[in-house]
Amino acid sequence: MIWRSSPRPALPGTVLVALLLTACGVQIQDSAAPLPSGAIPGLVGTPQPAPPAEGVTRKGLWFAKEGGLVQVAVTLPQPTTAEDVLAALVNGPTQAQITSGMRTIAKEPLTLEPMISLVSSDSPDLSSASSRTARVAVGPSFASLPAADQLLLLGQVVLSLGDAGWKQVEFLDASGLQLSVPLPNGTSLVGVAEPKDFASLVL
Repeated sequence: MIWRSSPRPALPGTVLVALLLTACGVQIQDSAAPLPSGAIPGLVGTPQPAPPAEGVTRKGLWFAKEGGLVQVAVTLPQPTTAEDVLAALVNGPTQAQITSGMRTIAKEPLTLEPMISLVSSDSPDLSSASSRTARVAVGPSFASLPAADQLLLLGQVVLSLGDAGWKQVEFLDASGLQLSVPLPNGTSLVGVAEPKDFASLVL
């Protein structure tokens, strides 16, 4: 008589795969878990903007465009001085920003020398933010600028310094006398100018 062994039931495919993976030292999880970032080649998460490097900060700077002023973010030293802000205005917009129509009026038209210079500024450590004042002199060519450009230049300075923490700006002419500051509403003031005085120029 020939004895036949009864056929063993086949293992389900998933069980067989699990046994093979366990034998190879691969750990099996009981439940699904999200893959770590970068686990699948070719899949990249949403890029995040890099934070400013140590020792620098992002500040708002204002440039002229189409008869008004627009704000751009620039990298400045930390802590930022009023002189840093004026130097950035003189350097002007990037080439890409120039292509988009931005310009600075902080340079002498012919020599391209700075049209503005810092006389003095209150230290952030010694004055409150609301009364912190910078004193800025305009160059000899300021008086010959078109009235619209005079407004834009003064607005560039006041708004940019305001974003950096100097909420009041006193302007002096080339001879050191206090400048009568023209305002967008057609009036003028003698004394300190504030960002709100040029708010109507913001595009």
